[in-house]
Order: sequence, then C-alpha cells, then structure tokens
Amino acid sequence: MAVIVGRTLVVANAGDSRAVVCRAGGLTEPLSFDHKPLQNREMNRITNAGGFVNQFGRVNGNLNLSRSIGDLKYKQVPGIPPPEQMITAEPDILR
Repeated sequence: MAVIVGRTLVVANAGDSRAVVCRAGGLTEPLSFDHKPLQNREMNRITNAGGFVNQFGRVNGNLNLSRSIGDLKYKQVPGIPPPEQMITAEPDILR
C-alpha cells in the first residue's frame, strides 16, 4: 500500500511484498525490507519467545517468515506482548 499525504510518501507492506521507489534518472531506493527468521533481530525475538529457527530458516521447522498478520499459533505465548511473540505483525517504521 502506498499513499501520498502532502509531500510525504507512506508505504506499508506485509508478507512477501516489496516496495521500491523509482526516482528521476532511473535511481531506485528500497522502501521496505524482508523479515527473515535467520536475521539476528528476528531470530532473537523468536528464540526469546521459546521458538527455534532450523538450518533452512524456518520457524519451529515450519514457517519461513518471521512477521505476518495471521499465523496465530505462533502468537500465543502467555506473558509476552504481541511485538515480542515468535511471529509478530509489528511493523518497521522508517522516517
């Protein structure tokens, strides 16, 4: 999703989508970044919530992403807030 508000471009992505802006002269700039279980930040959250990432980059040997809107069975560890669950829908916000 992308929306322009005044002179500000706001972009949101979920799952396997990507966002890139093309500037004058053919220059491109990424506006979103993948969240993969093997990334340190993502793996730390997963293991802190009691999960694991196998050698193939799958959470608990199954899911190959670390953030999603669904996948509720990975978001039910008691006492852990939503942004710290194994799988979270918490966004990255860049300004």
